Formats: sequence, C-alpha cells, structure tokens
Amino acid sequence: MLLAADGKSNLNIADILAVTPLTVSKWRKRFAGQGLDGLHDEPRKLSDDAVAAVVRKTLEETPRDATHWSLRLHG
Repeated sequence: MLLAADGKSNLNIADILAVTPLTVSKWRKRFAGQGLDGLHDEPRKLSDDAVAAVVRKTLEETPRDATHWSLRLHG
C-alpha cells in the first residue's frame, strides 16, 4: 500500500515485489474496500481428504523426470 501511495502502478509494484499484477490489484481492492482489516488474508484449510491425497501421492508416485519428491523441484 505504501508503494501505491507513492504513485506506483500495479505493474511497477508487481515487478518490485516479484508478484503478479493480479495479486497487487487484489490487495489494493481489499484495502480500498476494508482499510487495514482488508489486508488480513483468510486462513486456508485443506480437507482431510485433500491432505490424504497429497500424502498418498508422495508415497506412491514419483514426479516425472525425477527419482523422488523434493522441495526444489519446480513444476
């Protein structure tokens, strides 16, 4: 919000913060509509089924072109 207040465009802010212009737009709209309260992101919850599916996938499958799962792999 400080960069926006300095007159930076969404594209410029996105470039500076290494995010998408859509992300900048989302947060600017939240701030415009709700003030500081709009800057709190909603907690995200995964269902037990979603967690189980990820665990099952990592235990039973390997990624394409790799021998194992890694945090360093990029999709």
